[in-house]
Amino acid sequence: MTNEVSKEINERLDRIFDFISFKKLIYKFNLLNLPDVTANILDTDNFREIFIELNKKTKSCIYWFELENEQKCLELISHLNNSREFLKSKSRVIPPKNANKNSKVLYLGIRRGGIRKRDNFTNISGRIVQHLGYYEKGSTQGLQLVH
Repeated sequence: MTNEVSKEINERLDRIFDFISFKKLIYKFNLLNLPDVTANILDTDNFREIFIELNKKTKSCIYWFELENEQKCLELISHLNNSREFLKSKSRVIPPKNANKNSKVLYLGIRRGGIRKRDNFTNISGRIVQHLGYYEKGSTQGLQLVH
């Protein structure tokens, strides 16, 4: 690849990154505020507004779970890895092991846009429900954070 082509690719990637950074929305929550696993996460005080907003997002998106610092991220990754057999016994599937080092990012995902017909959730809302662990089918891979 020539230096000129490489430079053009880098410039385009920089513009994409700037666009994503400008357009990103941040939803903050504390895992300690997750309601009981039997609760309807969509109707709880700590999450109702988040899901109202997520249900407005019908375009494809990139999403990630990020912790406040690298140490807490490593601790949660370790906890997830140590819980794999327990979660498997509860028919809960979590993603492959996270090999990130020196990062606050626990998980990065891409979600196609659209609305699910069966429950009228946007695809991103449904995916976040799965990651939080409130989807009725534990066989659908997600972080299963409530568990």
